Amino acid sequence: MRRCTDAGFDDLRPAHLVVFQHIRKEGSRLTELAARAQLTPQSMGYLVDHLESSGYVERRPDPTDRRAALICLTDRGWSQVRCALGAIADIEQRWAAAIGARRYKDVKRALSDLCEILARDGYV
Repeated sequence: MRRCTDAGFDDLRPAHLVVFQHIRKEGSRLTELAARAQLTPQSMGYLVDHLESSGYVERRPDPTDRRAALICLTDRGWSQVRCALGAIADIEQRWAAAIGARRYKDVKRALSDLCEILARDGYV
């Protein structure tokens, strides 16, 4: 978060990151974002409204259903995603250096397996 704030994305709060985490590259419907983030559509709408007014996302007509809208990243949104991914990569490199690349890979695999179990069992 600090790295993105320092890069000029200082109007974001941690709650907004759930949108970036769950949006598909081709855009996502609001209801899909809400379901994936386990939020109410109203809560997701509040987050998307802020991101839209700040220039990170835009609403476009859904080509498969003209009654629906897709939430799509703007150039500013994609810039924020690249910044965040760079920060995450740097953190992962530091952790791998600290405990060894092999152990870090094992930790990531174990955490991924646990996430799959939690999702399968309905916890996330």
